[in-house]
Amino acid sequence: MHEMSIAQGIMDVVKQEMTKNKMKVLLKVKIRAGKLNAIVPEALQVCFDMLLQDTPWPGAMLEIETIPIKLKCPKCSQEFLPEDQEYMGSIIQAPCPNCGTDIGHEIVSGKELLIEYIEAE
Repeated sequence: MHEMSIAQGIMDVVKQEMTKNKMKVLLKVKIRAGKLNAIVPEALQVCFDMLLQDTPWPGAMLEIETIPIKLKCPKCSQEFLPEDQEYMGSIIQAPCPNCGTDIGHEIVSGKELLIEYIEAE
């Protein structure tokens, strides 16, 4: 389960930022995770909550925003969302709604994994 290593990375950054900014109470962490990261939000939440148990911040919230896969057609430059966001093969062969080209698309979004903000006091 790669969610545990992601949760650990989030906690490492949170601890570093809390120390650097002399914050004592963690309220909320918001992350943005692209669909291609294959993160199961419920599993990440469980891992995050487990890691919070060893901190002075039990009960801090984790908000997860999932970013859909967006492709750009190499032929007509049309940006579009593949119809099947759940099947990873959809990025390999997805027909462009404008010209029909179905291979060679550039991934515009969906690979991101970042902490949007940390809310603390």
